[in-house]
Amino acid sequence: MGSGRGRGQESCGSTSRPVGGAKPSDGLMETSSLQLQKHQDQQKHQDQQKHQDQQKHQDQQKHQDQQQKHQDQQKHQDQQKHQDQQLQKHQDQQQKHQDQQKHQDQQLQKHQDQQLQKHQDQQLQKHQDQQKHQDQQKHQDQQKQTDWETGPRPQALDQHLQALDQHLQALDQHLQVLEQHLQVLDQHLQALDQHLQALDQHLQVLDQHLQVLEQHLQVLDQHLQALEQHLQALDQHLQVLEQHPEVLDQQKILDQYPEQPCDPTPPGSAVTQPDGRNMKGENESEESRGERRKLRLKIPGKIWRNRRTQQENPAEEDQDLKEQQDLKKDLDLEEQSSQLICREEQLFGQEERSEEEEDRLQKDLEALLLQVWMEVHNTFSTSSPGEQEALRSAVASVWQQEAQDRRWAGSPEGQVPVWRPQKCLGTHAALLRNMVESRLRSAASDGTSATDDSLSSGLKREVCRTGKRLKEDLLTLVRKVKDCYPPEFDILNLYAGLYQQAFAVRLAELAGSGPELDDCSYLLFWVNHYYPNEILKHEELEGKIKTACLGSLLLREDRERLEEQYLTHKEGKVKLWLWTALKKEEENWQSGRKPDVIDQYCFSPLAVDVIQVVDGSLTEASSVLTDQRKTQRITAHLDSFFTSYKSSLEEFLKGNHDNSQSVMKANLVCIEQFRDFVSSRAGSLSEQQISCCMETLSVLKDYGYGYFTRPIHNQLKVWYSQIWTVPWLDGSVLDQLLDSLDRQLSQFTDLKPACREALLSRLHEEVLLQYVKRMMRMKARMKSREQQVGGASRMSDDGRKINDFFTEGVSGPLAPLLFSLAEILRLQDPGSVQLETVSLARSFPDLSDGHVCALLSLKTGLSAAEVRSIRRSVDENRLPASTNHSPAFFSKVKVKWINKINQMGLKP
Repeated sequence: MGSGRGRGQESCGSTSRPVGGAKPSDGLMETSSLQLQKHQDQQKHQDQQKHQDQQKHQDQQKHQDQQQKHQDQQKHQDQQKHQDQQLQKHQDQQQKHQDQQKHQDQQLQKHQDQQLQKHQDQQLQKHQDQQKHQDQQKHQDQQKQTDWETGPRPQALDQHLQALDQHLQALDQHLQVLEQHLQVLDQHLQALDQHLQALDQHLQVLDQHLQVLEQHLQVLDQHLQALEQHLQALDQHLQVLEQHPEVLDQQKILDQYPEQPCDPTPPGSAVTQPDGRNMKGENESEESRGERRKLRLKIPGKIWRNRRTQQENPAEEDQDLKEQQDLKKDLDLEEQSSQLICREEQLFGQEERSEEEEDRLQKDLEALLLQVWMEVHNTFSTSSPGEQEALRSAVASVWQQEAQDRRWAGSPEGQVPVWRPQKCLGTHAALLRNMVESRLRSAASDGTSATDDSLSSGLKREVCRTGKRLKEDLLTLVRKVKDCYPPEFDILNLYAGLYQQAFAVRLAELAGSGPELDDCSYLLFWVNHYYPNEILKHEELEGKIKTACLGSLLLREDRERLEEQYLTHKEGKVKLWLWTALKKEEENWQSGRKPDVIDQYCFSPLAVDVIQVVDGSLTEASSVLTDQRKTQRITAHLDSFFTSYKSSLEEFLKGNHDNSQSVMKANLVCIEQFRDFVSSRAGSLSEQQISCCMETLSVLKDYGYGYFTRPIHNQLKVWYSQIWTVPWLDGSVLDQLLDSLDRQLSQFTDLKPACREALLSRLHEEVLLQYVKRMMRMKARMKSREQQVGGASRMSDDGRKINDFFTEGVSGPLAPLLFSLAEILRLQDPGSVQLETVSLARSFPDLSDGHVCALLSLKTGLSAAEVRSIRRSVDENRLPASTNHSPAFFSKVKVKWINKINQMGLKP
């Protein structure tokens, strides 16, 4: 049974073919090394006998066809060698002129040659007809002249003329390139002139701003002089008031105060209402005393002293003046507030209270609060340590007064001072709100800033100025103001909320005004990117502002409306850009123009232009949109663009164009650039978009490399057919194959190195595929140990030669492939063969059971049981597909062993 299966194993394989001097009953390696020597002797000494021996072994029609094919291939090889010699001889005669011009327009040159030859023939015939009617001597002279014209000299002259035309054409091309460079230079010079003009304009604007600044300084000096005059006039009015005291009316002062921040009032000056009228009081009465006690603004002490001068005796006046001086001397606002609270506690702790004392206490409290609100109003002008201390003291006073309000909250109504509660925190918040709104309004209308002159619209300038003021004020707060407030105030978040509220109101008004597209994108940029990322996350503000509580600057409806407007326009614009770039590239192809050569390789700007458009749009959209998934709408047309690009390129290559090869070389670079871009933009493209784009580009990539590899492999078939034949054993077949391949690769010197490496990698794989296919399809076995060792040695030498040739393109596990196969062929011990086969299967997971059987069939020292054991071991020791990322190789080698194995019952 074992021997029967062994014979069945011998019968597996493809039909044999005659090689060298082998007989029909024998296979490729059936003869011994003595038969190889005999074949070599026959080739050297018995050419005629070899022909007769070959005819004797052509018993079957298939053998005859194969022999005829071998002769045709040999004849084709001789013809090719003869043509190469003729071509080399012809190139030497033309003195290297045709080498420099071999890529020029061949069709046009052929047409010109035909026209020139036809014209010469017509002139020669006409000249000969005229010479027939002349005398014999003249005819002889003319005949000599004709012979001279039609001799070698005119032919050499024609060749020189043709070479001269070619040089002139090359010169025209160089002139065109020079003109293009000059045009680019002119553009750069124009751009430089524009930049210089812009610089001059900026310098002029700077001069104007300096002039305006000087004018403002002059106006400021004038205002200071006017202020001095007003102070002098105020002193004069005070003197008049001292001479003519009257009761000053204080009504209506604080009714408008929360809405109208008070300006600082010089000590001793009269307080005026917003309409400019002096507030004068009337004589005190019981009816008006209740209303007067509700006032909250201080009447300067000097005026009250003048008033008391008319109503009281000099002794009481001196006592009041002394009390006022003692109260204000060397006291800050916090200390003054504490003393007023003590006075309030003492006064209202008595059973009987003096109305005059209550009035005096109320007036002092109003004067204190006026100073407090002035300090708060000057918050953003606080710079020196003294001013910061004054603000801190004012804030402490507010906190004390708020605590005193809570102190009186549960007391009976008759026992509570009429000025309680003061509600200082509410007044403070209202004052801050008015300050914030006023500062943002003034920033929006400020036209003196030169930082926003480059912005193209009024909306952009207003948003930029307002946002800049917001950022500067928040930084001022965290640097100088925050420490002036106790932590309970949470002053930074209070200001941040007020600024965002005021800014959001204005942005909502601008968003509802129907902004243009540029203004729309600028608004979204501020709302979605600059404000939350550059302002709130500023290194000095990050972690100190509760951004989660602030929310967005725009309502969701307004923001989505603006984003939809932006996306719709941007999507259409990107689509237009893509098709315009492709159309321009197609026009360049059809015009016959060859791509530019940059860094010694063909280059097309298509990929660079498209990637810049798409990447720039995605980068802009990522800073404008809140939901980054919406950017996928911008790239929605990318897959259809690649499909059209693929169709256009394939259609162009089907035509007979002289620039086809250079166009394909340049577009191989574009395809690689497109693939890198798509894979790097995984966050901006959906998985489906990436899959579709990469699939289209992969098909186009295979088509592009196949455009170059298919003609090469067609020419190498004559050498492929001789692998694993008798002539292959001496190594000359592979040497000639690699020499032929090297000559054909000389046309790819202008291909980008990365693409050339990929091309070599594909050629390397194809050569190995053809090599392994012919080995596994071989029917005959190597019966002796010497045959197997000799075949393994030849395979190892071939592996080294192939790896040395494809140094640039060799990669991964393909390099040691032939060495592993040679080792299996060399080893004789079944255990060693099994280990080596398992190792090969773990390196190449697509090595099927049929491949293993075909490989083992070359060896005759293995029994059927050993073959089954090896196959079973290979199947059990395969690596999981998820852990093996080796490229597919053996799946491309088709063998016919599986069905035969199943029929013979040799399953492992």
